[in-house]
Amino acid sequence: MVFEKTFTLLSGRSVKVIATAKSLIDKVKPEIEVLIKDPKEEDVHSAIGLSHPKYWKLRKLDSQQIKSLQIQYSGICDKQLKKAITEFERLQLLPESN
Repeated sequence: MVFEKTFTLLSGRSVKVIATAKSLIDKVKPEIEVLIKDPKEEDVHSAIGLSHPKYWKLRKLDSQQIKSLQIQYSGICDKQLKKAITEFERLQLLPESN
């Protein structure tokens, strides 16, 4: 299951939070990806791209640290991220309709 939620920050930047179900042994844990789109851009992209000063630092990190840094540089606050995760988990608990 994939869940997407878009937040618009005060700066006009749109931040898209994408949660994908990652199945563990006894429960489902969301895997989070964050993409951004600034007001003058047409496409969404990672917060830290090739032209970002932290890009080369990013290449040396493991996948969990990379996601954490991407979230940090997207501009989204913890409250908004937790809201998206809570909504994703609530949808996981709903029975699937046929």
